[in-house]
Formats: sequence, structure tokens, C-alpha cells
Amino acid sequence: MAIVAPITSTDRRLRHHVPIGKEAGLRGSSFVMPEYVRAISQRRLAERPLGAAAAQTLNEIEWWIATFTTEPR
Repeated sequence: MAIVAPITSTDRRLRHHVPIGKEAGLRGSSFVMPEYVRAISQRRLAERPLGAAAAQTLNEIEWWIATFTTEPR
């Protein structure tokens, strides 16, 4: 299993949609949607990486996922 967050090219102007784009190897500007995180089979992943996000981008995505999935204290 792999945990993934989908990416959209539509800018919905939501603060939790994390911008990602050409610097990550994508064709154009896109946005990671951490509210839709899910598990998929590793067989569904491409044989070669499609791109790679910067550490800062991954940190922001992880923060949003934790915010959505952790109960407040």
C-alpha cells in the first residue's frame, strides 16, 4: 500500500491546497489536495517517478494531513 494525496490543476483558492508545479517535474502549475489523502495499491504507481517535491512542499503537505487527521487536544 502507498499513501497518496491527489493533485489538481484547478486553483480553487483554498489555503490547504498546496501549490506544486514544474519544479517538481509536473507539466504546469498544480495543487496537492491533502483533504483527499487515501491508500492505493503500489501496483497503481508508475514504474518510474513522475517527479519529486521539494522538502518544504512535503513538510507543508504533511502538516495539512496531520491537521486534518489529528484530534484537537
